[in-house]
Amino acid sequence: TNKKVLRVIDNNRETTTFIGIGLVVLPPLRYRKGSLMRLVLRAFITSVGIVLLLSVKSYADIAVIVSQNSPLTSATTDEISALFLAKTNRLKGVHLKPIDILSGEKIRNTFYKAVTKKSPMQMKAYWSRLIFTGKGIPPSIAESAEDVIDMIIEEPNQIGYIDIKDVNSDVKVILTAP
Repeated sequence: TNKKVLRVIDNNRETTTFIGIGLVVLPPLRYRKGSLMRLVLRAFITSVGIVLLLSVKSYADIAVIVSQNSPLTSATTDEISALFLAKTNRLKGVHLKPIDILSGEKIRNTFYKAVTKKSPMQMKAYWSRLIFTGKGIPPSIAESAEDVIDMIIEEPNQIGYIDIKDVNSDVKVILTAP
């Protein structure tokens, strides 16, 4: 883990401990070994760590979807990344228009981190640069998984992503991303 502990014995034979978890650094602890306060603080730090570990994955797998009538049956993350970064508009010879979920949604951030390896800020900068130079048009925006599915049903040459639990029989999954 990223937990770093430094122990120093001072003149009073007390243990001074610095604990760093990621970017968080706790101040020196000056409690005698085995004291109640030291035990309470250790229990608190442990419980915060467990909560952080449990909250890391807030979504199940993400399903990249196309129309049920699409000839596509599968895709790689590199192919999907190229589509959503406007580097291409074709996948295995099929012309596709990407659909994005509303900015700020957790699934959007998870999708871009998993597929394009870019953070939300990097994506914002990327699209600002492409739009400013006239080299790209961002994907259409949907407000929810249901909207993505509806847009794909209305116009079958579109591609989108949703939480895998929202997939129904109107669309076909061509890739799942963790």
